[in-house]
Amino acid sequence: MRACAGVVRWIRDVALFVALPLACGVSAAPAEASIYWAQGGSFIGRAASDGSGALTLVMDAQTPRGVALDATYVYWVNAGSLAIGRAKLDGSAVDEQFITFPSSMFGPFGIAVDAAHIFWSNFNGNVGSTISRADLDGSGVVADFIPTDGGAEGLAVDGAHLYWPNLHAGSIGRATVDGGSVDQSFIPGASSPLAVTVDGAHVYWTNFGSHAVGRANLDGSGVEQTFITGIADASFGIAVDAGHVYWVDNGNIARANLDGTGVEESFVPASAFGVAVQAVESCKIAFGPYVEVDDGVEYDWDDVTLAKAAGDGFAPPGHGYPSGAT
Repeated sequence: MRACAGVVRWIRDVALFVALPLACGVSAAPAEASIYWAQGGSFIGRAASDGSGALTLVMDAQTPRGVALDATYVYWVNAGSLAIGRAKLDGSAVDEQFITFPSSMFGPFGIAVDAAHIFWSNFNGNVGSTISRADLDGSGVVADFIPTDGGAEGLAVDGAHLYWPNLHAGSIGRATVDGGSVDQSFIPGASSPLAVTVDGAHVYWTNFGSHAVGRANLDGSGVEQTFITGIADASFGIAVDAGHVYWVDNGNIARANLDGTGVEESFVPASAFGVAVQAVESCKIAFGPYVEVDDGVEYDWDDVTLAKAAGDGFAPPGHGYPSGAT
């Protein structure tokens, strides 16, 4: 795995040299950020982060629904064959039956992945809806990992919690990633929520009943049930990256800025269901207001977001790669 590596000096308060192997590179990923989605009834699509270059990445999926990503793989729910599919981010090494389910596990739908596990929701109308879990290698399946409050379709995970929409209860549920502290009404007042996603500041969800995207702070406060309005058909998929929130609107992938402005209703024309986004990660050095990278140039703290570029280095805005960046 590549890393944003460099020797960075904290200028204010103490002259301290720290080696920073920041894990912001991703192996086997496309050269640029990409958007992935479950298309129609049979394949996984991919496009560049600007919406261009849409292509069929994986053929012969079996009624794919939810889509999730990690640094190496794209995962999807094959609702038609009761299985989780997996492929590398470039579309190679396809395994349509990576995890298979017994016929009693009705309606696999949403999917999420973290550093240790794959999670998926089992939608069964008003009753019997659960969240399941498996290890990243597909072993250790726990079918009834977390019960839901009826009608869980989407699913999201961050470093601490799982989130899911309770369609019929009109709420967003939350639990810790080990399955504890289950709160079925973590965010109440949603209008037939279908999909959910999370970033470092907010939880987002689609409100099918009110044709809107909702948003709240990570602690459940600051609820905005109509954060983005005017959605034609909201929607079974939602995703977020460092600049935008994406959702499936009447089959197309729509996009808006993180503050809810700049809505593009047909950002990627498609017949999509689930959607996921692979962002180009950035490394921000949280030490002091001034830093010196080992090319001898001091950069103002506000300018030092060291973005991964082409997978092989970093550069503060307006500057070339520092010598020694690898």
